[in-house]
Amino acid sequence: MTDAVSARPSGLRLAVLGSPISHSKSAVLHAAAYEVLGLDWRFEAIEVGEGEFAGFLDTVDDSWRGLAVTMPLKREVMGFLDEIDTVAQRAGAVNTVLFDHGRRFGFNTDVYGLTRAITQLGVAEPRRVLLLGAGATAASVTVAVAAMGATALHIVARSPDRAAGTASLAESLGLEVTVSGFEGVNDAPADVVVSTLPGGTRLGRPTLDAIAPSSLRATTPLLDVAYGAEPSELVRAWVESGGSAADGLGMLLHQAVQQVRVFVGGGLGAALDEEPAIVEAMKAALEGHSHEPTPRYVGGC
Repeated sequence: MTDAVSARPSGLRLAVLGSPISHSKSAVLHAAAYEVLGLDWRFEAIEVGEGEFAGFLDTVDDSWRGLAVTMPLKREVMGFLDEIDTVAQRAGAVNTVLFDHGRRFGFNTDVYGLTRAITQLGVAEPRRVLLLGAGATAASVTVAVAAMGATALHIVARSPDRAAGTASLAESLGLEVTVSGFEGVNDAPADVVVSTLPGGTRLGRPTLDAIAPSSLRATTPLLDVAYGAEPSELVRAWVESGGSAADGLGMLLHQAVQQVRVFVGGGLGAALDEEPAIVEAMKAALEGHSHEPTPRYVGGC
């Protein structure tokens, strides 16, 4: 692929795809970045459900530069790409597609976003990780924490059978793996808890207390990758217990910065010259987009 977009051509199209997509903040983030760069690129949100990606590709022409991809398409898109980067291959999930000279390249910027978000919680080198959920994002979490030095991963899933793929990935990365259902974690120690449960998931207090006892919530930071106009049930429970928690906006911001590197520079590569200004503009866009934004960090952070 090219190392840079020659003269940063004008009028290119980009989009975030997924279902549901109305909640996505990707468009406002990318618009802020391209304004800083002086690019008249158009970034939109398009509803594309499971099994519909091939049909969408039929509408793509030379005016398209790339795609941000969210659920339920992160695995589906991999069958339509010419080349997939190592991190995305390892995670088995692509969230960024670059169109370049008639070829399609896939990347995973979620892993980078997760690493930054966990570090900003004050956990630079997690050893024991409690992971809630077992979907495509859970695989990215597994790759991220393994790279950060984790040695043990406890996966909690509503259906433990669904965690088989994530557990296998974790074992291949050298992690000691435990899998359990929502019946509880038996006060297993952890350095950080990462939830990949879908936004709006309602657990109920008995289930929540089984998954994450109050003693765990009070002492172990939580990263909930979901975000919304109000704090999630998990984030509220952590704060009520006196613990530290972050929603998914930090992860969203940092993975989007990586996407801008891909779309503008033609690959992950080094930071853009304008990156500090881009990051500040994207932060401001996030803060201004929601009338009642979910706090990025609450409790003890």
